[in-house]
Amino acid sequence: MVRFAICGDDTGPIKIGAQRNAILLYSAGKKILFTDDDVICSLHSIPGADPSLDIKKLFLTSFSLRRSWFFDDYESATAYFPKIEMNYLEAHEAMLGKMASQIIGNLPNRNNATFDKEPGGVSDALIKKIGGVVSPNIKISTTHSGMVGDTFMRVHTPIMVSLSDTEYSLWGHSKEEYIKNRNTSVIAKAFDQYSLYNGPVCIGYTLGVDARDLIPPFSPLHRAEDGIFGHLLHIGFPHAVSGYIPLLVEHKRAIGRIPLSDTVKAFSTIARLTMIAMGNAQPIQLDPEITLRDIGQKLIDMSAIQPKEFKKIMLNECLQLFSAFAKHSRVFKEYYKNAPAYWQEDMDQMIEGVEAVANGNLPIPIFWDVDGWDASDEKTWIMFGKWLEKYGNVLVHWPAMFQFRVAHQ
Repeated sequence: MVRFAICGDDTGPIKIGAQRNAILLYSAGKKILFTDDDVICSLHSIPGADPSLDIKKLFLTSFSLRRSWFFDDYESATAYFPKIEMNYLEAHEAMLGKMASQIIGNLPNRNNATFDKEPGGVSDALIKKIGGVVSPNIKISTTHSGMVGDTFMRVHTPIMVSLSDTEYSLWGHSKEEYIKNRNTSVIAKAFDQYSLYNGPVCIGYTLGVDARDLIPPFSPLHRAEDGIFGHLLHIGFPHAVSGYIPLLVEHKRAIGRIPLSDTVKAFSTIARLTMIAMGNAQPIQLDPEITLRDIGQKLIDMSAIQPKEFKKIMLNECLQLFSAFAKHSRVFKEYYKNAPAYWQEDMDQMIEGVEAVANGNLPIPIFWDVDGWDASDEKTWIMFGKWLEKYGNVLVHWPAMFQFRVAHQ
């Protein structure tokens, strides 16, 4: 089980999460900075932002990476943002592991801490967590910076329907510009001021982690291991928030990723199915150790269900997810009814596709990302169930593994 946590196995071709877990355990009791191998530590500032390590303003939000820019090519993207010389580790340490109350307390003026006023920009969970005056035990457990270059996104739909784009850059000034932005593979995403974020999104191209206290494990196999990590941190660690630094690093893939134009094709993935199996409700337990064990046991129990029934349950959960996403998108579109007609038309087309799946008029597309896996094949669901069982066991025993490493550093 320990070997699976840090090495994975041959049932999945992608083992990035296992490598991250090995680093987490090796460095347990310390603060860590992860970077992907396609990240270039060439730092860029954001026009109008103050990247100094003296935090003068703070933004509190339930949306991730609130600014977006779209470009034709890598060169024009990196040229747009001025290069800056500073210590990137110190930039993360300006927030990582600190109490949110400490950050706010050091501001020149308490009014310099502002809340996101966009619809949904501040969730009930954030309001409860912050409560007007930040609770003294709310800690910045992870830190992130922005990126410029090759996109990390399979689709740009999240920008369409969550407004993680405060300047509405995706819309452009014409239908042609909108379509170009929608399909470009070169973007920049960032906050333009130091920010506290409370939500499940975690994008791990650069990721600071405070591993001095228990932190959840990454999924050892498959893509979006950072997404599952963020989901676990959000639902299982009630005193954790994320900090965002107003800086950009460069992201240059060996092979570029062209975003999919069909939202539906990338909606259901192994990572999303895993998170569905975990459950999305906030656990009652406030103790992360108990929560990890409970979620792990839930995955183990799910894996024990007979394959036909297991498949039925998971596909029904997918339908509920598609239905909820369609409803959210319609509400969002109605709120922005004065948006350009071409954006509204694109939203209508996307919503129709999602609703067609939710209503059973189209098969549920699942992006397995594993050769030979097919949602219509019962063997695939057996393999997926075995995956849940293995990861569930990792979650159950992770607190003991982590604490053992801390004690024997």
